Amino acid sequence: FPKNNLIAVAAFNQNGAIADYSNYGASTVDVSAPGSNILSTIPGGGFGYLDGSSMACPFVAGLAALLKAKNGSFGGGQIVSTIIQTSVRQEGSPKPIAAGRVNALAALQSGGDGGDGGDGGGGGCFIDYLLNQPPAGQPQ
Repeated sequence: FPKNNLIAVAAFNQNGAIADYSNYGASTVDVSAPGSNILSTIPGGGFGYLDGSSMACPFVAGLAALLKAKNGSFGGGQIVSTIIQTSVRQEGSPKPIAAGRVNALAALQSGGDGGDGGDGGGGGCFIDYLLNQPPAGQPQ
């Protein structure tokens, strides 16, 4: 899915390594985020600890929302590019990914224009859809 508003997310575990169950690939997965033992709501009510890239994606989506709030003129490609460019490299990992672990502080402090977003890499979270929605209560 080579789109500049798409970011592919892997899950890492408590040791900072790509989790055994996670997707990975140097040309297909862009970044990683926490995805093991994440406290979440569970069906039927209550809370439980879950694992998966579906637990990691909300960390990246939340960072995208923070970047949009800070830089209102950023488009999806600029936000994706900023997240990727400010991630922390994981050299020597037996499960490689294109960039590294997301770094929210570095992304929010980057001050750059985010670039044009490039082509992204693989599947993951669409950023543009939420970024282009009007605030609640305002007409489209």
